[in-house]
Amino acid sequence: MGTITMTDGLVRNFTVYAGAGQCDITKGTMVGTGSIKFYPSQGYCTIALNVPDNYVSQIHAFIGTTKLPMDKSGGYITSPGRFPLNKEVTTERSWTYTLPSGCTSGSNVYAVVHLSVATC
Repeated sequence: MGTITMTDGLVRNFTVYAGAGQCDITKGTMVGTGSIKFYPSQGYCTIALNVPDNYVSQIHAFIGTTKLPMDKSGGYITSPGRFPLNKEVTTERSWTYTLPSGCTSGSNVYAVVHLSVATC
């Protein structure tokens, strides 16, 4: 997606791929879509998915001014299970994400959404 300049009501859509190891979508299969709607003046955004029922078992997400979340020593956190939004998924298809400080209207941010696929 690159950087996103946040404004209230801005929606960014994305494609959901299964099996896109190392973020290489040429290895994956398109299985759905998603969107992020920003409300920086209120300090949050919503993340919504349009994927088959019972397909996703976990969602991990990060939105911030760095490409990935940072650990205490200043290194990138690359493990999705350590992202700020880390939830088990049952029937939910929408989540609220609290934006970190510094993410205000007009800020340039990065968004990363990772899904764990349920075993069928």
